Amino acid sequence: GVIGESGELTFTLLPEGNYEVIATKEGYTSLRMGTNINYGLFGGRSTVQIYMTEIPDEVPVAFCANPNAIIVERGSSGTVTVTVTSRGDYAGTVSLNCSSLPQGVTAAFNPEVVTLTKGGSASSILTLVVSSTATEGVYDIDIDLALEHLTTGGLGLLLKIS
Repeated sequence: GVIGESGELTFTLLPEGNYEVIATKEGYTSLRMGTNINYGLFGGRSTVQIYMTEIPDEVPVAFCANPNAIIVERGSSGTVTVTVTSRGDYAGTVSLNCSSLPQGVTAAFNPEVVTLTKGGSASSILTLVVSSTATEGVYDIDIDLALEHLTTGGLGLLLKIS
């Protein structure tokens, strides 16, 4: 869904159950939260308030993952495009890495290092390989960016292992 001026995201016409939400916006940190749809309460409608933090000006790069949520079956793999963007005058290389991987999941970027021009962007393909013994569930996958004298990053995407 799309968040309006109020910062609220409303879910309607979904089956009853628990849902995971990830909110992304260029120039802001990503946010993950859960919500529950229950037809006995609010007629099957759920509204969540979104509070996102703007990335400080002194952080020279930002990134986004597309898609920002992926479902991968055990014993399989999935891919995500990660785009890194220069904020302002930064030009140089950026190394990409994943942290907080659940047991039984490996990650590889191609390429592992991207080169940015001032105000430009570059993309890398992230492949997530899920072993047949990985535990089912929904996991936060953090993406770390390493520049010359700075490491930054944060929540990159949600991985659902089924």
